[in-house]
Amino acid sequence: MGVMRFRLAIIAALGGGLDVGAALSARASRYNFVMARDLTELFREASELPEAERAELAGRLLQTLHGEPDDDVEAAWAEEIERRVREIDSGKVKTIPWSEVRAKLYARLREKS
Repeated sequence: MGVMRFRLAIIAALGGGLDVGAALSARASRYNFVMARDLTELFREASELPEAERAELAGRLLQTLHGEPDDDVEAAWAEEIERRVREIDSGKVKTIPWSEVRAKLYARLREKS
C-alpha cells in the first residue's frame, strides 16, 4: 500500500470510527523509513516553490510550534510593524538592500572563522 493510500485509509478509518491503532501498528516497522522519505520529498517540493510561497509556508510551520498566539504579543508586533513602515515612508530611516546585508553578514562570519 502506498503512503498516499495509507493516509487515505487512515482518514477513512477515522471518519468511520474504526480502530486506527491496528492500522498504524501494522506499519510501525516502516515508520522511520517512510517518514524520512516523506520529509525528503516534502522538502524537495517545498524548495521548488516561489520565494513568497516558501516564506508563507515557513511562517505557517513556525506558528504550529508556538501554539496559540498571544493577543498582546500580536498587537505589539502589529504596532511595531506600523511604526517601522511609517519611519520608512517618512524618510526617517533608509532600507538596506538584502544583497548588502548578506555580504556584511558573510564578511563577519569569515572574520570569526
